[in-house]
Amino acid sequence: MQNPKNVRWRSLAMSLLVVAAAFSGCASSSELSDFATDGCSLFPDGTLRNRDRWFGCCYVHDVRYWEGGTREARKRADGDLRACVLEATGDEVLATLMYDGVRVGGHPVFPTWYRWGFGWPYERGYAPLTPEEQGQVARKKEQLCARLKGSFAAGGTLRVARNREISVKLARQICPDLAVPGPEPTRRAETARPEAWARPIRNVPGLPNLNEVTPALFRSAQPSRDGLAYLESRRPLSPGGRPIKTVLSLRAFHEDPSGPATPLSVRYERIRFNTWHPEDEDIVKFLRIVTAPALQPVLVHCLHGSDRTGTMIAVYRMAIQGWSKEAAIQEMTQGGYGFHPLWKNLTEYLMNLRIDSIKADLQRQGPWQQS
Repeated sequence: MQNPKNVRWRSLAMSLLVVAAAFSGCASSSELSDFATDGCSLFPDGTLRNRDRWFGCCYVHDVRYWEGGTREARKRADGDLRACVLEATGDEVLATLMYDGVRVGGHPVFPTWYRWGFGWPYERGYAPLTPEEQGQVARKKEQLCARLKGSFAAGGTLRVARNREISVKLARQICPDLAVPGPEPTRRAETARPEAWARPIRNVPGLPNLNEVTPALFRSAQPSRDGLAYLESRRPLSPGGRPIKTVLSLRAFHEDPSGPATPLSVRYERIRFNTWHPEDEDIVKFLRIVTAPALQPVLVHCLHGSDRTGTMIAVYRMAIQGWSKEAAIQEMTQGGYGFHPLWKNLTEYLMNLRIDSIKADLQRQGPWQQS
């Protein structure tokens, strides 16, 4: 006769093996449900004054959770949510709180409607999408993008649900080829742009919102892995130009991955620039880096290549090239780089910036030294 205690232990062990198998990464093909969202689920979508202030961030995050995939893909989606909320609110505590919430509550082991991979049956867990599953995702996303294309509302937003809207910029994270009906404001700005403004550079893989400020200074949004690989390959960004020597990130919560150091590899620098509270010391460090001949050409970026990057380029225009504050701010806000009027504090900071003091600090400290 078997010992009852041994029987119980064997039953428990078998149960654990079943659970482990379900989440071991061996997913089987099954039917993907249509995408649906409840916004930020158990968290508010915004404030009392602006009820949808970060709803768009949650909408994009939900699309990625619906699609599912690997553990690494989930971590990237959660990091992008935090960055998006921080960009929309300037509230580091709120952004981190939401990030911590999805890291804990969104685990695929929980049978909730907002878990990782909620578009698939519960048992899928973490695993790369199979070719058949990728096909399902592509078909469902095509349908979703078709709905988004037909949902443009007044003010250049898209209506994704009853009384709920998201920006075109966020929608393009889901549907990169989404076209805006009629001429886009950024395109109109580009047709009449002064020649001195940063020149757009198209069709460089993985480097969105890429522009040439000078032959020694470029600006962009966050480079993808393909974009960083392009830079590491030592190919120039413009015909006849030099390969990028230094990539300067202005992001506070994201670090660019870099390969092992070699004599020919790109150098990575970082300034944790806070959009809601710019600091003079960050401005001086930026100027020290981009004016150091040994580090040029430099590519500077933030998440969108719009606000933090635009502020730094405006300072460069004023302190190094002698532009007026009004001219530098006009390029920043009207140059077609995607400036968000939410960050009017940045233009106020620039108008009140003591350029002579910044130039004096730059001269006293000198070019940034390679370590």
